[in-house]
Formats: sequence, C-alpha cells, structure tokens
Amino acid sequence: NAVKDMVKFGFECISNDDPTKGIFLQFRAYLTNGISDNHQASYNNFKYMGRCEDFFIYQGFTRTIGFSFRIAAENPSDLTDLYKKLNALASQVYPDYSVGGVMRTSVTKVTIGDYIYRMPGFIESVNITVNQDSSWEIEDGAQLPHYLDVNISFKPIHDKIPSRVTDKNPQDVNSIIHNTNSNVFLQ
Repeated sequence: NAVKDMVKFGFECISNDDPTKGIFLQFRAYLTNGISDNHQASYNNFKYMGRCEDFFIYQGFTRTIGFSFRIAAENPSDLTDLYKKLNALASQVYPDYSVGGVMRTSVTKVTIGDYIYRMPGFIESVNITVNQDSSWEIEDGAQLPHYLDVNISFKPIHDKIPSRVTDKNPQDVNSIIHNTNSNVFLQ
C-alpha cells in the first residue's frame, strides 16, 4: 500500500519547439519559508492643477509567486540525479535558441499541491544556498553537499484573462489562486 505523505511538487519544462513535449522535474522536497503570492496593481499617477492629491489610472497588475524548498540526497547514489535535476531547473532562467538563432525564454508549469497546479509561467530566478551545517560527500568526483536550499521566483501566465470577481462572475473565484476548476472556495 502506497502512503501519500507528500504533496505534489514539480516543474514541467515545456519545449519551445514542440509545446506538447518537455521534461518533468519532480523533487522530493521540504517546503521552507512558506509561499509568497504577491498580486500587485500598477497605476499611473497624475495631478490636476489646483489639487494637492494624486489621481490614478489603472495600468494592470503583476503577480509573483515565491517559494523555497530544501532538497537532500538520502544516500550518496542519489547525489548525481539530484544535481542533474537541479541543473535542469536552474537552466530554465537561461535562453534557448530557435533554428534561426532567435533567443527564447522558457515556459515552465509549476505544481505545489493543489495551491498552484500545472500553472504556466516563467521562472525569474533560482537561488541555491549551501548551508554551513550541510554535510558533504567526500568521495573524489562527487564532493558535493548532501542538502541544498532552493528559492524560486515565478511569474505566472494565467490560463484565462484575469478579472476582478464580482456578483456578475462569482464562478471566477475558483480559478484565481489555485488554477483549477474545483470548488475549493466558497461562493
């Protein structure tokens, strides 16, 4: 009997040449420092002559999801696979090039449980920290830390046009955060 003791956690790195293909990076990881999900409106401000306060015109919004996780090699034979996956994840901030030499960014779908499920977007940064208390493998050719902390900054691309939830579209409350159609939130 399989025991479900961890939430789904992984990255689908989509091919720019064929969006139906890519690589899947699944980590057995411990989420650390929580998840920050920042929704921020942007405004242009202006002044009318004779008025002391600013007036604002809505310009749009940005969303950034930040999260950290710890990965660990449970035995020395896991080190190679762990570092291959970590290198593949870090490379998602680098470009690839089309046949004509045009630089392209990567689209990655991120899953953290059902909070965000296969949400497409761009990985803005991958910050890898080797803690001073991490043990190291001492075998030549594999002298690597046994665990690492990884911090991700992710910019989602929404599957449908984001809009404010009102009494005219109460069903939209189910898709803003967790990117699924299940009824998790009250209506």
